[in-house]
Amino acid sequence: MLSRMEEEEEEEDEEEEEQKFKALALRTALQSTDRRLPWEETFTIVPPTPLPFGQTDTAGARKRKRDSVDDENEQEVDNVVDIHDDLKREVAFHDCALEAVHLARVKCIKAGIPFTRPEDFFAEMVKTDEHMAKIKDRLIFDTKRMEAVERRKSNKEQTVMAK
Repeated sequence: MLSRMEEEEEEEDEEEEEQKFKALALRTALQSTDRRLPWEETFTIVPPTPLPFGQTDTAGARKRKRDSVDDENEQEVDNVVDIHDDLKREVAFHDCALEAVHLARVKCIKAGIPFTRPEDFFAEMVKTDEHMAKIKDRLIFDTKRMEAVERRKSNKEQTVMAK
């Protein structure tokens, strides 16, 4: 029977071997994808501006990244987005994606790759014309119904005022 220390050492050795195996597998996977293909084959864009998320601590999200606003005053302003603020986080992702799109457009133009639809492009609609007609009819009906209700209200108010 193994002692408690021997069991712990054995578990540590197994964990260490597993970590080495995972690291080797990760390196192998990275090497298999690193083919040095031209940009036109991968369309990989990494915007130079990093996402503005800072480090967090136990008290919540702390803003760490600072830029100087005025050279004379050297005031520091926080530009780090709180990762728990959904709206600001989505805006940060949107801005990052928009920057990547602008970079990709420039690269596509330089490479002569078209990225807009031709003027005579015809796309199949997801919904049929009959379905869209039903939706339009329903919207018109709802609008007329709301106008009728408004007219009745105004007529009622006018009769009350006339008395």
